[in-house]
Amino acid sequence: MENLFLILVLIVGIVILAIPQSLTKTIKKAMPVLLLLVAVFGIGFFAKIENRREVQIIASNTQNEKAKGNEIFLKEVIVNGESRKPSEVFSKGWIEKDDGLLWRSYDKIDGMKDSIHANLQNEDDIVLVFKRNKWQGIAKIISVQDSQEFDGYANSESDTWVKVKVKIYDENGLLVKYPFLKGFVSIIGDN
Repeated sequence: MENLFLILVLIVGIVILAIPQSLTKTIKKAMPVLLLLVAVFGIGFFAKIENRREVQIIASNTQNEKAKGNEIFLKEVIVNGESRKPSEVFSKGWIEKDDGLLWRSYDKIDGMKDSIHANLQNEDDIVLVFKRNKWQGIAKIISVQDSQEFDGYANSESDTWVKVKVKIYDENGLLVKYPFLKGFVSIIGDN
């Protein structure tokens, strides 16, 4: 989008300078067009930023006092009702196992990180599915709306699955205040 802006400014500048007239007349004619271009692309740039939301999962390396471990296992990510593998949505840095993502303090792989993140759309409805058993630890889930803690401990050796809803919708965002910007963003494109 930045390149498109520069190209349009250059075209307008060349057209205006090609017409023989005094410098003050040229500035008077060019200024409204340039200000309009700056305003249009400025709104598009900020709306594009406002339309993206990050979700971060941090393995805290802590556990419930009754837990026998501190693993975090993300089995599934549900985006707008559609099930997706966590590795398709979240960044690399955890162990890929059984179509999910696993963090554990032992047997760490090279490049393993304590956190993973995903960039999602502002309107996306996000549900994270975590494993619960006596070996699971505590994770922190951070989004634009809130920060919540997930304790994966359950007094059971068998696995159970817990769905955690993540709010990423910014109620005070530009797209809420100015709904016409949604159409504008779709016209400009998500480059």
